[in-house]
Amino acid sequence: MNAQTERLQIPGPAGLLQAGLLDELIVYMAPALLGDSARPLLALPLEHMAEKIPLLWDDVRKVGSDWRFTVIPQAASSVPDTHQG
Repeated sequence: MNAQTERLQIPGPAGLLQAGLLDELIVYMAPALLGDSARPLLALPLEHMAEKIPLLWDDVRKVGSDWRFTVIPQAASSVPDTHQG
């Protein structure tokens, strides 16, 4: 990869997300419910709500029967925690 690379698709971005190296996530969601043995979207080792990675909505659009979400990861300290308890 060089300085000219603008877009890179990564099948499992959890480590890069935790390291703060991703500036945008594009996630596609199908209109279906999966059971509790389904694999999670990202394998993030987060135990408590305080460890969450806040996301800023950038775009939401319908693509066929699916939804496409574009979100921007935020530093945990840049977004107030409204779910303390």
